[in-house]
Amino acid sequence: MSELLAGFLGVLIGAFLGHRFSLDRDKRKEYNQAVTPFLEYMYKIEEQANNGHIWSKINEPDLLKVKMALSRRNLKKFEMLMNSYYESLKKAYPINEEKPWEGASAITSEFNKIIVIIRKIRNLLKPH
Repeated sequence: MSELLAGFLGVLIGAFLGHRFSLDRDKRKEYNQAVTPFLEYMYKIEEQANNGHIWSKINEPDLLKVKMALSRRNLKKFEMLMNSYYESLKKAYPINEEKPWEGASAITSEFNKIIVIIRKIRNLLKPH
């Protein structure tokens, strides 16, 4: 009788663990699918910042997917980094109030800050 009970208990525990591992694998896949396109944008933007001008814009649907995939703690960190990225981007391209039709000359020291922020974002969003 105890052998039968041990076998039944082993099957139940095996099924439970297999289900948990399957859920974790699916979660990891969804996270990687949400984060990968955004990280590709970050690599492009970092390369452009190294060259002295940022042409690419962040794709809002990809940004939303990333936000939905993050935990609360990582979401707060991510939003703080994105806010500092946008602030540095505004500082890098000041608008001339007197002559707004003239193109703004980029401030290269701000690009270094942008590169640091992008690297922090990439470290936060590492694929699993």
